[in-house]
Amino acid sequence: MNRLRGGQQIPEYRRVTRANDPFLLGKVPILASPTENANQTINKVVLTLNRAGSSKYNPILSGLGQHIEFALNERDRLLNYFIYQQRPDFGPDLVSSVVSLGGSIFGLDIVHGINTVAGSPSVGAVQNFYRVVSAAGELEKTAWVKSYDKDVITLDGDNALDDDLAPIECQLTQRPVSQAWIPVNIDFMVSWADEFFVPHNRNTDDVNRGNFKSYGGAKFVSFFQTDEDEGVGTEINPVTTDDIKDRHTIEVENTVGLKHATVRFRSKADSAWYVDVDILFRVTAPDADTCTAPVSERCGEALLLADTPLPEFMPGEASEPNVQVVEGTPGDPLERKLMFFAINFNMAGADPILVVRRAQAVASDEDVAGFIYEEIGDDEEYLPLVMPASTPVESSPYTGPAQAMIALDYANEKTLGVALYTMWIKDGDHISKPVSFPGPKARDIQYLPFGETGGTDDCFYA
Repeated sequence: MNRLRGGQQIPEYRRVTRANDPFLLGKVPILASPTENANQTINKVVLTLNRAGSSKYNPILSGLGQHIEFALNERDRLLNYFIYQQRPDFGPDLVSSVVSLGGSIFGLDIVHGINTVAGSPSVGAVQNFYRVVSAAGELEKTAWVKSYDKDVITLDGDNALDDDLAPIECQLTQRPVSQAWIPVNIDFMVSWADEFFVPHNRNTDDVNRGNFKSYGGAKFVSFFQTDEDEGVGTEINPVTTDDIKDRHTIEVENTVGLKHATVRFRSKADSAWYVDVDILFRVTAPDADTCTAPVSERCGEALLLADTPLPEFMPGEASEPNVQVVEGTPGDPLERKLMFFAINFNMAGADPILVVRRAQAVASDEDVAGFIYEEIGDDEEYLPLVMPASTPVESSPYTGPAQAMIALDYANEKTLGVALYTMWIKDGDHISKPVSFPGPKARDIQYLPFGETGGTDDCFYA
């Protein structure tokens, strides 16, 4: 049987058996408003900020701003808006702060920790309830809020703050002068999980695990020198409103001293509300009294023709003895044919030297191979381009691992008749084991399977 409500005929839904029933094709009669699905429970219906706030393990970071929107039925009327923590105390009515966004859409801007109550590291996250009251009904949502913990920032896997949330100096050792910046691995809110409690720690090879993190509702992060404006700094390579899930490293100036940096979190790029965390870096000079020789290993070599676009992290011209090698401009065409040589090593000092010894193949009836190697000229010392590397494994008191690279002019080396290079790292008074590379003559006699051009691909840009 159909019933009448307000002069409108309402179907008896128990008797509706077809999807094309006329009652279902017409306008839906009188829905309760605000509307929510049938799975409405206080612990499930959540108000999230960039995926944060769904549980006490996944709180919203106190201090961030949030824009909230909700809809009413066209015939409905908004009466109250409360944010509270426990019934029956609903607290102040925020309805006067709610603005119409056109039609039946309404909006409200809040600041967590001001309009909401935030927990702390000692008490944990606090649950806040958001209550919309209209003429047609009521709706509640919930979200958890908390101030940051000591692992809000980790530097090279260690917390940047102590138990009292004071900054701990991140100890760094000065790198070679060819490096303007010292890279530091960074992660955020390591112990805060997402709605499904996915654990997170970026101390793995899978950096994309950050995609499963909510980062406390922060979407953007800035990184800059504390005594400068945001996005400015000489001791800190500044970062401004970068997507937090894409930020894996930061850079500190490669000079001795204490560096003060500010990490700033925002929920959106232009938000006037943000959370600042101060951190410290201490860069010290290398230990001059290292007693153990530095470890080195052969990385690889490459031969590039003239007019070849220069890859990243490689010198753009031939290296000269005792002259600092610098990185060229990626994409610029090479002016001449160059050979590139790289060694991975552990550093003991800030100014490692790459020593090069050349040898030629000389025919010999007495040698089973039919030739012997004779040295050409004196050993030459180069100040190589130094970049971070993954091997050898760093061990105290070394500050590596690092990669040393030089480039040699192919035509000049071929004129000298070089068949073999022997290279090693000289670091202070310590010398690493030598490694060998084939020269132009070895390439000419097809000593290498790839012939004259090309090179190894085993660890360049490690």
